[in-house]
Amino acid sequence: MKRLEDKTKLMDVLKEKYKEGKTVFIFDFDGTLINSEPIHFDAHKEVYKLITGKELDDEDRKNHAGGTNRETYEKLRKDTGIDFDIEWATREKSERALKLMKKEKLFDFFFDIVKTFPDTKKIIVSNQEEWVLKDILKYFDIAKYFEKTFSLSKLLVPKPEFYDRLFEFTQIDYQNAIVFEDSQTVIDKAIEKGIFAVGIDNGYNSKLLKKADIIIKPKI
Repeated sequence: MKRLEDKTKLMDVLKEKYKEGKTVFIFDFDGTLINSEPIHFDAHKEVYKLITGKELDDEDRKNHAGGTNRETYEKLRKDTGIDFDIEWATREKSERALKLMKKEKLFDFFFDIVKTFPDTKKIIVSNQEEWVLKDILKYFDIAKYFEKTFSLSKLLVPKPEFYDRLFEFTQIDYQNAIVFEDSQTVIDKAIEKGIFAVGIDNGYNSKLLKKADIIIKPKI
């Protein structure tokens, strides 16, 4: 693992990998292209209070990160025994998070990649519901850069399994891909499969990306 101090060095590494035939760039969205970790937790806290009447502590943040909204609320219903509408909770949380995300800016390294590597195939793989992913990509005017978008909430496939079945979903060979991720489990799976992994240190996962080939701390 090598930690890069700025995006110029990231571009230098990616240029070398491009020459080696790594011409497919696979991006996560949340926590990778935008600093959405605190946004999702704040939205979840609001919905949690509506469901339980109680406040969530910031110590619960680690239990909320990762996974889909449906998984979060299925677990909450099981843990609390409260019979609430999971579809409503998922939609409510997504709408609140979407509204907050539209007040933010994307990390700048993405636009450098788009400019520097216009000929690469770019794919986005997200836990977001499909309608949220389409809305936010359109809002930031970046849908045009992605050849394919995958909503794992629609596919009903956990991210690690998606990478187990990468060729099935995308017809892309592992050795041709680079993945940009902030998730430890996805980074670990990518490394296991021989994908070059760029870990995105968004401030909430600094100690969890040790297996990434390189790590960058993005700026807005």
